[in-house]
Amino acid sequence: MKGAKTGLIITVFLILYFPTALFTQELSLENLPSWLILEYGKHAFNNGEFGLALEYGRRAIEKEEVYPEADMLIGAVFKEQGESELAIRQYQKAYENRNYLYIPEERFSILYTMAELYEQKKLYSQMENIWKMIVEEDGDFSAPESENLKAAMIRILKEEGLDKMVTLYRLENKFSLEAHSRLGIFYYTNGLNYRALQHLIFNVLTVFSVSIQELRRFNPSYEFADTVEFFQLTLKNERLRSYLISTEFFKNLYYLGTVLYKEGALKEASYIWKLVSDYSLSSYWAERAFREPGNTVY
Repeated sequence: MKGAKTGLIITVFLILYFPTALFTQELSLENLPSWLILEYGKHAFNNGEFGLALEYGRRAIEKEEVYPEADMLIGAVFKEQGESELAIRQYQKAYENRNYLYIPEERFSILYTMAELYEQKKLYSQMENIWKMIVEEDGDFSAPESENLKAAMIRILKEEGLDKMVTLYRLENKFSLEAHSRLGIFYYTNGLNYRALQHLIFNVLTVFSVSIQELRRFNPSYEFADTVEFFQLTLKNERLRSYLISTEFFKNLYYLGTVLYKEGALKEASYIWKLVSDYSLSSYWAERAFREPGNTVY
């Protein structure tokens, strides 16, 4: 349905050497494959030509009947134009047809966008349900046997500290990373601290795990000893600095400390806030952690 691997090269060639207006002609569109019409739609969208992008998206669907990528493009146009209801409907249609996606993982992009739209409309219950749908596909978190694992992580974090938890456990980087962050903070703001801990631990521990693996690429003998040494090494690595920023790591670490404080784990909360205030790449979260009333133990 989407063409051969050379499709992208052909698309770039056509975009560079043929006027976009040529393909608004009826006969030209009829002679083009649907995947190429969609590529022109994406090109128009990126250039801010939303009406043209909408037309290309609709024409691509006419050729294929079921074309979730084209539904995503149309949804993006509606979202950009502030038509959130229409955008949600289009993304819902794309998700319903997710089995036809050329790249199956794009279903998560659909869900993340839907959650964003629900949040903009202050439809928080629907937003939460979307985040949960994403997390439910994370087997490490949602499988029935994972309940004991999550309980053990929380116990060790509260009783033996962050360093011990990171020493004992590793998680793979997954599509659910942001969903864990959003659910963790959402549950914290709604007073559901145990749920918040589960999600924030999975987010923070995943970032630790990925970063430790990256450090080992440069130094195969590296073994995690404690978070202070970890940050001293990590912040010297430009690639890892960018990763910590892109994942909003210090924001999530700050909230992990805050939830622990609410749960009565004052010493560990203070330790985490001290880490954030000392090493955060965001002055905002460093300042917030520094000003926390419980940040006095260390």
